[in-house]
Amino acid sequence: MKIVISVHHFPPDRIGGAELRAFDMAMWLMQMGHEVRVVTVRNLEKDEQSGIRWSDEEYQGIPVRRLTLVLPSNDKLRFVSLYDNPLIEENLRKYLEAFQPDVFHMVSGYLLGAGAVRAAKSLGIPVTITLTDFWFICPRINMLKSDGSISNKDEFNPETCARCLLAEKRRFQLVYSLFSSPGVSELRQWIEHRLVSQKVVDDLAEQVEQRYITLMGVLDSADSLIFPSRYLLSVCKTRGVTPEKMVYIPHGIHTIGEVQRASLTQPPIRVGYLGQVEHHKGVHLLIEAFLKAASAQDMRLSLFGSSSSNQDYQHKIELLARQDDRIELRGGYSISEIPEILSKLDVVVIPSLWNEIGPLVMFEALRSKVPVIASNIPNMSYEIQDGINGLLFEVGNEDALADILSMLAQHPEKLDGMSRNIQPVRTLEQEMEEIQQIYRQKAG
Repeated sequence: MKIVISVHHFPPDRIGGAELRAFDMAMWLMQMGHEVRVVTVRNLEKDEQSGIRWSDEEYQGIPVRRLTLVLPSNDKLRFVSLYDNPLIEENLRKYLEAFQPDVFHMVSGYLLGAGAVRAAKSLGIPVTITLTDFWFICPRINMLKSDGSISNKDEFNPETCARCLLAEKRRFQLVYSLFSSPGVSELRQWIEHRLVSQKVVDDLAEQVEQRYITLMGVLDSADSLIFPSRYLLSVCKTRGVTPEKMVYIPHGIHTIGEVQRASLTQPPIRVGYLGQVEHHKGVHLLIEAFLKAASAQDMRLSLFGSSSSNQDYQHKIELLARQDDRIELRGGYSISEIPEILSKLDVVVIPSLWNEIGPLVMFEALRSKVPVIASNIPNMSYEIQDGINGLLFEVGNEDALADILSMLAQHPEKLDGMSRNIQPVRTLEQEMEEIQQIYRQKAG
């Protein structure tokens, strides 16, 4: 079969969960004899007029078309172009028409959006979408409000979304830095309502509603929708997505290069974080908890991850890390380095503040017999059995995480016990066999 996979970014430019998922899929399909190509976005630029450039390259034997999107400086036009870009549609239609794939498989939807799906459908190509986040229903992708709380999964409120997006504007940042504690939330809301007129809110709410209508239509137009998360599936079902198109296929992990954790024989305990350095990932929470842990002198914390696009947040992380020489910022890493990194850790922490869609690093850690400490949010709490193969703490509660780290510092033998309890994880082969069956059904 001839298959095109689209994803917002692709290695080696950036490495995140969706990027790794698309790479693993492409490699497996090629090994099975399929002809695979990848379409992705390399850069976003801003100018008076929209534009698009591209280059056709190859990464580890995979043909990759990398797009550079030039977004209009006008706020309203830029907002639309980030989910429904006619230049992407035109570019992809020509690309797909020349290649004539049997299947178009979109991973996530972010950046390539409605235009990419419309291009495939216009040529009669079956479309499969794997939803790896909340992008189709949330402009911020993560269903987190501007105050850090989790949005209501059961309802869509355009005005709430609009105010959330407006809070990202620079004028609101000082307000949030001064009035971030729960006790002054009413005062913060009062100030917010006076920083922006209701007309501005209403205009943006209208744009948000149109986005929602458009992207719900995209999901409805797809031939199949793959959900690696039962929680995300339930959210989309509540929002009215066609149930007959929805299928739950949990993540699988490739077993090539597997290196298992060595038993903890002596201090220090090696604590690690792997992933994006972003606020919603809770990296600051982990560092603050580590600094608070009263008994953590025999611990070391290593943070592996690409620098954040949010330079203010990156600077905050650097300042926090400088407070203790036991904390090390290791920077980005390649896909091939993951097994070796995990082999040198005793425990991995996933302190996310949002409803992760089954983070791949969790499965990678479990595959390597490394216990996981995670926020007690859906998807992660389904996989991590508290006290059995890892530990759970209340999402956003740095004191609870600090207590766990202190406990492990005093009782490091618990990590070996949890490591022995870890059961074999689902493999990439198992996942891809199910996806391949969907391809066959839809491509006829």
